[in-house]
Amino acid sequence: MRLQTLFSTEGNIWKIYFDQYSKTLLVETRFDGEKSSAFSALKPLDGNLLWQELQLDENLWTGVAAFNHGKLGIHIYDEEKSYPLPRDLVVMDVATGDFSWNKEHVQLLDFTTDTAIVQDLNEDNKHLFLDVQSGTELTNKTTIPSQKSDSPILNPIEYVQENEHFQTFEKFLEKKFNHVPFKSIEYLETEKNLILSYYIKSGKILQQFLLVLTREGNVLYHEIIGKSEKGVGLDTFMIYENVLLFTKDQNQLISIDLN
Repeated sequence: MRLQTLFSTEGNIWKIYFDQYSKTLLVETRFDGEKSSAFSALKPLDGNLLWQELQLDENLWTGVAAFNHGKLGIHIYDEEKSYPLPRDLVVMDVATGDFSWNKEHVQLLDFTTDTAIVQDLNEDNKHLFLDVQSGTELTNKTTIPSQKSDSPILNPIEYVQENEHFQTFEKFLEKKFNHVPFKSIEYLETEKNLILSYYIKSGKILQQFLLVLTREGNVLYHEIIGKSEKGVGLDTFMIYENVLLFTKDQNQLISIDLN
C-alpha cells in the first residue's frame, strides 16, 4: 500500500471533479471565507500536477459549469440578482490551463468532443452550439447529441442510522475500536478491500475517520481525516483504477494505491 499527498492548499478544498476523457482531476479550492475560488488540475494515478490554483481576474461568484472532454467551463454569476444567473462563461484548456474563450449571457450545458452546448439567456433560452476550441457558433448543428455517462469512478454508498447495514458496521466499529458511529456511514468494497468513512462525537466536535481493511479484516489505514462542528459530509472518498482518493483536513488530497 502506497500513500501519497497529491495536492495541498492554504485554502479549503471545496469540490473535486473528474474528466474521464482526459483522465484528469479538477480541484476547486476556496479562500477568503469561501468567497473566492481557484482551480487546479492533476493526474490521479501518478500525481502529476498540470497547473495549480489558477484564478480568474474576477474570482468571486464563480462556479464550475462543466469539466469534460479536456475542457473546463466556469460560470461567472451576477451577484446583484436575487437568483444569480450566469452573466459570463469562461472556457479553459485542461491540459495547459490556458484561457480558450469566453461568451456573455449564456449558460453552459455540456461539452462534447468538438462542441460546447449552451443556452442563450437573452433569447428565450434557445440552444446554441459553439466550437469548443474557439467559441464561434456552429450553424450546422441543431440537436443535442446523447453521450455515454459510464464513469470509471467508484463512489461509496451511504447507510443512515436506521439502516440494518449501519447497525452491522456499528457493532463492528464498537467492538474493534470502541467507536460509536454518528448518523451515517459511507461504505465501498472492492475485490480486495473494504473502505468505510464514519464520524464519532468528541464533545461538540465530530471527528471523521477513514478505515481501509483487507477482505481478511486486516487494518491498512485508520486515521482521522477531518473535524467538523457543522455535521457529516457525503462523498468523502472515491476510487479510480484501484486508487483510493480522499481529502484530509479540507486542505490535502491524498491517494492510497490499493493494488
